[in-house]
Amino acid sequence: MTKFTKYADFLILGIITCFSLNSIYQHVVNYEIIDTQHYFSFFLLAIALLIRFFNPKKGKIILGILLAMGSLNLVNYTIDSYNILFSFSLNSLKLKTVGLQPISFVLFLFFILINYRSIKKLYHKLFDDSPEEKGAIVKAKTEKYESIFNKYSVEELEEIIKNRKEDYEPFARNIMYRILNEKKSIAK
Repeated sequence: MTKFTKYADFLILGIITCFSLNSIYQHVVNYEIIDTQHYFSFFLLAIALLIRFFNPKKGKIILGILLAMGSLNLVNYTIDSYNILFSFSLNSLKLKTVGLQPISFVLFLFFILINYRSIKKLYHKLFDDSPEEKGAIVKAKTEKYESIFNKYSVEELEEIIKNRKEDYEPFARNIMYRILNEKKSIAK
């Protein structure tokens, strides 16, 4: 990991902080509207900064979550003129449904690009089977194919290998070859 990748999240947090400060400045000087979504976002940004200083790994995870939320306009660091909003009306009640913050979205893509290896490791850690589960799966498949192929004679197995081996996955073919070799060695 290079120094840039190690500290790139500070760059991203700095950019978000600059946009947040710009939003506050625009509110004070130009009377741009800042609502509770902005204040909540500023609060979360402050928490993310603190966590990043004291626990870098958790800070990166929090930053990734905040950028994802910002990309979908669930949290807002910029004034509304920097957002792309899609809304609909329901009996004169106007609701914001889906939004996109281009700045947060670009920063999120940059974050993913820089932390790709870490994200990939986290994904595999969360969603891949444990070694014990993988072993149990292999054992169950082995027993299944052994019970199937042990029923066949040497001639039947040779015929399957010659004419229909493509019907079976490579794992099953390996077991078929092993059982055929075992049966041939016993027959000798």
